[in-house]
Amino acid sequence: MKVDHQIANESSIPALLGMMQEFYAIDGYPFHLGRTRANLQTFIKDAQLGRIWMLLLETEIVGYAVLTFVFSFEHGGKMAFLDEFYVKEPYRNLGIGNATITFLENKAIEMGINRIQLELEKHNIAAKALYLRHGFKDSGRYLFAKKI
Repeated sequence: MKVDHQIANESSIPALLGMMQEFYAIDGYPFHLGRTRANLQTFIKDAQLGRIWMLLLETEIVGYAVLTFVFSFEHGGKMAFLDEFYVKEPYRNLGIGNATITFLENKAIEMGINRIQLELEKHNIAAKALYLRHGFKDSGRYLFAKKI
């Protein structure tokens, strides 16, 4: 099964909003429609922030992936954070995750990114297995956050 990865644009926003709402509901994250729409508009317009790709099987949108960009002296320069990666329920376990991780790694290399980081809910065993298969490792560090 061949998955296509298409850069999101303004016309992708309605589909992205629907998928984001589904994704956030999995773990009970709050979803703010207006703020998320505004953030998508800002993000899509500014390539310095990162990229969003729509995942497609033929013409069917089956998910999305977001790489955001950061710079780290410790890690040697430009890095990406795999901020969100979602595949709709009926399309899981079909190889879309594997194909997309490979795609993202190749795109990251093309963009001069030397490291991809991500965070993962501890209960998401399937995603953990996917990332481990692709060479991701637990950094052994704590991930701290503070909302300001």
